[in-house]
Amino acid sequence: MDNAHSVTIRRLGPADATAHRALMLGAYAREPEAFTSSVAERIDLPLDWWARRLGAEGSDEQVWGAFAGPRLVGAAGLSRKPRERTAHRGFVFGVAVEPDLRRQGIARRLVRCVQADALHWPGLRLLELTVSDGNASARRVYEDCGFVAWGCEPRALALDDGREVGKWHLQWMLPERLRRLRFADAEVGAVEPMSGGWRLRLAAAPVDEQREGRWVEGYLTPVILAVQTDAPAPDLLGRLAEGRLVDAQGRSFSDCPLPWTTGACRLELRGARGDALEIRASSVRLGAPPRAVWRESLAC
Repeated sequence: MDNAHSVTIRRLGPADATAHRALMLGAYAREPEAFTSSVAERIDLPLDWWARRLGAEGSDEQVWGAFAGPRLVGAAGLSRKPRERTAHRGFVFGVAVEPDLRRQGIARRLVRCVQADALHWPGLRLLELTVSDGNASARRVYEDCGFVAWGCEPRALALDDGREVGKWHLQWMLPERLRRLRFADAEVGAVEPMSGGWRLRLAAAPVDEQREGRWVEGYLTPVILAVQTDAPAPDLLGRLAEGRLVDAQGRSFSDCPLPWTTGACRLELRGARGDALEIRASSVRLGAPPRAVWRESLAC
């Protein structure tokens, strides 16, 4: 038997498609009640379909694998849907461990690896998963990792043998990460009308992230600044030289926390060409969209 202490975990890539396919088809066959997918549904899919699921880092669907030597013995995936109003939700899928390596903490390590990586997915605020009713060991793993069950969906799966299986829904809320936008060198890519105001899309905006009590420089692309105001949309395309928000109490924010919301305020922006804009707004909403990509400055 493989030694669990020698098991390593890494993100899978397209080269792991054959091993990941074999692992998951075996899991579907052994425990049909544990997975929404079935062998019949997946066995004829081409290998490049499996490879696409193991896409590049930063894609909206990624899978991590546990290896005992060269052997893939476990996996867990994380995805999110690209729709604007649901992209704050991540979905944990395809958690599987080979039977001879179970009860050695591998599933917990995989789930915690997914959770740790999810902290770096911009805009992600919660993870969701389902576990079949009656699968107490799997539910215990997820609850040990901080997931909380909020309800059971009856008759969620209809199996080939006539059984109907309920699914428990669990969630894990990501802890807040402190980020701040620096207006200087931000690039305004578009100014768009919206209900009650307009929206600035910053195509390249410097964003810092706080890690272990210190600010780390980085870039988050893009950032959306939504302004609620009756004023006309500004002609401010191009790079910004500086900018700040001034609240009703007169406090100035040159480095704005993300996400950031305030009441009555004044927005001041100056473009690199020298043109300036000052606008009084009823409120400003500043936040990075979920599909933004975080990169540390040294990696840029």
